[in-house]
Amino acid sequence: MAAEAPAAADATRDAEQPPATGSSGTAALEALKDLPPGINGVALGCAAFANLLHVLYPNPVVVVAASMSATLWLLFLASRLAAPHRILEEAAKPRAFFTYGAWEMAFAFSWARLLLPCEFGAYAAGLLQLIVMIVFLKTCWKEGAAPEPYWNPVCMSCAATTIVAAPCLGARHWLPMGSFALALLICVIIAPPEAYAVLRDVKVSPHADVALLAAPCSISAAAFAAMKASREIVLWTPAWDAWVGGVLAGLATLYAFFTVCAVGRR
Repeated sequence: MAAEAPAAADATRDAEQPPATGSSGTAALEALKDLPPGINGVALGCAAFANLLHVLYPNPVVVVAASMSATLWLLFLASRLAAPHRILEEAAKPRAFFTYGAWEMAFAFSWARLLLPCEFGAYAAGLLQLIVMIVFLKTCWKEGAAPEPYWNPVCMSCAATTIVAAPCLGARHWLPMGSFALALLICVIIAPPEAYAVLRDVKVSPHADVALLAAPCSISAAAFAAMKASREIVLWTPAWDAWVGGVLAGLATLYAFFTVCAVGRR
């Protein structure tokens, strides 16, 4: 009888415990809701790797890397749909919302460029980029936030739309041409004050986001290169193409130097 008592107690205890499957599912759901925005940088990195392989050495790894990026993109989307208040909270803070620019570019370079039909993906990327940028700029205006390198993932994602759209729609189609013109306009507006602020005061962008300083000029140059690859003459004459391409390449090099100096001072 004495030996049966502990056994009965163990049986009662096991019956009171919740099923392991349910607890695991709840824990997974909670982990999904708490997914950090920084995962978008990983998704963008996987997409960039997939695109590099796609250009240099096409092989099955391209689909694997693109699928990893697409999966992380979907996980972040699911995490925010499961907790919509997180979107509102992050949209109210420029430094919290800027990672949505990386999320949009991950969509452009994985889903739109490699996994979906190009035409559909290009239009979807353009629409998504426009929505994210409008929300971000509205928040920056409301908060009085001046241009800093963390602006670049959101504001320069229009150049990513150009890179995706130009090969399938043509360089002179309104979507890649309009996205490129918008990228140039934004680059002219935000790149100089960003460089001035970062180089003048080490307290501006003191963390890793200072490395984004070179992004506006470099991704604009990449966008023009994508347009040039799809058409012999993009603008008016070959001389114009050569001049614009040379200026963008020079500015990308200059801002890369600024970035190295800024990182070194921090």
